Amino acid sequence: MEKLGWIDSHAHLVDDMLYDHMDEIMDALYAHHVMKVLSVSTTIEEAYMNFDLQLKYDNIDVAVGFHPSDAHIIEAHEFEQLKVLAADDRIVAIGEIGLDYHWQKDTAFIQKQWFIEQIELANAVNKPIIVHNREATQDVFDIIKQHPPKAGGIMHCYSGSVEMAHEFVKLNMLISLAGPLTFKNARVPKEVAKAIDVEHLLVETDSPYLTPTPFRGKINQPAYVSYVAKEMAKLKELSQTQLMEQLWKNYERLLNKK
Repeated sequence: MEKLGWIDSHAHLVDDMLYDHMDEIMDALYAHHVMKVLSVSTTIEEAYMNFDLQLKYDNIDVAVGFHPSDAHIIEAHEFEQLKVLAADDRIVAIGEIGLDYHWQKDTAFIQKQWFIEQIELANAVNKPIIVHNREATQDVFDIIKQHPPKAGGIMHCYSGSVEMAHEFVKLNMLISLAGPLTFKNARVPKEVAKAIDVEHLLVETDSPYLTPTPFRGKINQPAYVSYVAKEMAKLKELSQTQLMEQLWKNYERLLNKK
């Protein structure tokens, strides 16, 4: 397969909205010059579903981790299963993990505990983390600073300020921007894209959510990461080829690929 192309650094391919349409999704993906998808699993079952997809398609990487919205229902035996999966060579990153105070602020304490536990697990297997942060920026920052991920990580679907983006970069985190970057009035994401050095950026879809312009209101899919990337190239005043090459370097550096 030709290597040069876009990378969707965060999608949920086994979501019900996508999973039953995978052949069409892959056809669209190639048509938009997307050559790699990091498919994120939020349960043990989803990880094995993603492994099945890997057997059929050769352009999928897999991550697994417990989402903060599920922190209050995670049981000890599930974490033991996660430990086993984390050491599997088919898993390239631990995530998405983190904090979400928008939907589950009353579970903040247990969310923090599981966030720390999963960072420590990532460190034990020397793999990066993928961080979910919603309305919890300071606590997310404090935890990452106090419990540094040895292999770095990704601030998934970053929505914070330029100033905090710089602080996360100092903690060895890549800043990944998604569909909102393409929204006409999305001033802050565009400022982040301009301000952060391209060596510290990634693009993603978060499919099937956060669909970019011009497909807002429709189900998102990995092919649409090309629209996010093209907007980033414009903001960074880079050619699409220049941005493609740098995003590949960033992704492979994060995953320690040769």
